[in-house]
Amino acid sequence: MLTEADLLTRLGAGLDRPDSPIRLPRVLDSGRSGPFAYSVVEPLPQEARRIAGADEARVLQALAAFGTCLGPARTMPLAQTALWDDVLGRAQAAQAARGARPDLVEGLDRLLATALRHDAGLTVPVGAYHGDWTPWNMGLAGDVVWAWDLEYGNPQGPLGLDALRWVFQVQHVTGGATFTQAVAAMTAAATHLLPVLGVPAALAMPLVRFHVIETMASALGLLSSGRGLPSGLDPDAVDVMRSLEQPHTPPLPRRPA
Repeated sequence: MLTEADLLTRLGAGLDRPDSPIRLPRVLDSGRSGPFAYSVVEPLPQEARRIAGADEARVLQALAAFGTCLGPARTMPLAQTALWDDVLGRAQAAQAARGARPDLVEGLDRLLATALRHDAGLTVPVGAYHGDWTPWNMGLAGDVVWAWDLEYGNPQGPLGLDALRWVFQVQHVTGGATFTQAVAAMTAAATHLLPVLGVPAALAMPLVRFHVIETMASALGLLSSGRGLPSGLDPDAVDVMRSLEQPHTPPLPRRPA
C-alpha cells in the first residue's frame, strides 16, 4: 500500500506546473518510526487562507485537475479499481476484528452484498482519489488550492467520490447533521456535482453506496483498534445502510434536527 508520502510525491508531480489550480506540498523527508510511517512536508505559502463557501467553483476546478493529475481519466468497472480492493480489504478486516459492533457489521455485510451484485460491474470514470477532500484539509493561496492529508488516498478511484465526501463531511462534521441527513444531502448534491466533473449522474447512487461502505469500514477499523466508534453513527448508520440495500434508492428523508 502506498504511504501518504508516496502519494504526495507521485500525485504532486503531475500538479507541479505554473497553471495548475491545485498543488500538493512537497515531501521534504519521510520514514518509519516503529509501526508508523511519517512525512515532513513544505509549509504552506504565507498568504494561504481557509477555504470558504464562496470558493466552491474554484474547489471543483481544483478537484477536476487533481483527479486527472496522472493523466486523462479512463473508464473501467468499479470492482477493478485499486480503491475498490482497498475498501473491501478494510471492510473485511473490520468485520473480522474483535470488538466490532455486530449490528454495524451485519449492516455493512448486507450493503457490500448489494454493491457486489449491482455496482461492481458498472463502468466508471477513474482517476486520482484524495480520500478526505474537505475544507479543513486545504487552503487557498491566490488562485491555487493547496491540499494535504492523503492518508486514505489512492491513485485509482472513481471520479466524483471526493466531491460527495466533501458534502457529507461538511454537513456531518461542521453542520451538525445526523448521519441520515448528511447522506441525504450527499445524495441530493450528486446530480449537480457529478456532471461538473464529467461523471454521469446515473452513477450517483452507486457512488453514494460506495462512500457509505468506505465510511463504515473506516469507522469499524477505528473501533477494532481500540480508538472507539466515531461520533454521529448511532443510531443512524444501521438505518442508512438498510435504506441503501436496493439498487435504486431515492434520497433519504431528512430527520428533524
